[in-house]
Amino acid sequence: LPGKIQSTSRQRSAPSRPPQPVSAKPAPAASPAIDHEAELKTALDTARQRESVLHQEVEQLKTALADQQTLISTLTQKLEQTAQLQAELEHAKGVILQLSAAVTTAPPPAAVPPPAASRHTHELQKILQHPIAITPPATTLSEAEIGWFD
Repeated sequence: LPGKIQSTSRQRSAPSRPPQPVSAKPAPAASPAIDHEAELKTALDTARQRESVLHQEVEQLKTALADQQTLISTLTQKLEQTAQLQAELEHAKGVILQLSAAVTTAPPPAAVPPPAASRHTHELQKILQHPIAITPPATTLSEAEIGWFD
């Protein structure tokens, strides 16, 4: 499988002994061949346990590596964003310095002269000072206008 380390070790069987003739004699209780076979089985079991532990460690290391790669990609993205923000900040700083230099070196604005007094402005002021009097209409009505009949 891709991404998985497959075990390349094969189970090894104990070396086979040549067949011994069947005899009526009982086998000796502690022969050196039996002790050697027991030692080999013990060594095989120990090696299998060690292999199992190593497989677990490999899986843990794979998980840690994947976590670190994710962290690296996240930090790389943040670094790129930081670089962009720093470039924008430098640009804004340059614009601010240009504007401040332009403000300090610009001549003061010229004073606007007051409007010259002319005949037209004098007449307009006169009209505003003397409004036209408007007589309000009469609000009282006479009896003839109401139409009373006795």
